[in-house]
Amino acid sequence: MCYISDLPNLKKTFDDNENVIIFEKGEVQKLKSKIIRETDSERIRQGAQKFAQQYPSFEDISEEYYKLI
Repeated sequence: MCYISDLPNLKKTFDDNENVIIFEKGEVQKLKSKIIRETDSERIRQGAQKFAQQYPSFEDISEEYYKLI
C-alpha cells in the first residue's frame, strides 16, 4: 500500500486504486483515518502478506523498481 499526497505530479503518476491511497495535502487527520481503516482491512493484510512473500528483501523490490524505469 502506498500513500501519496494529492500533489498534481503525484496524482498523474499514480491512480487511486487498491494499492495507492491519495490524501489531501495538509489533512493529517484524514490521512490517519485512512491508514487506520486500511490497516484494519483483511484484504490489505492478505495483500501485504502476498507482497512480502513475492519480494522478501529490499534488493528484490529494488530490482523490480529498476525494471520499470
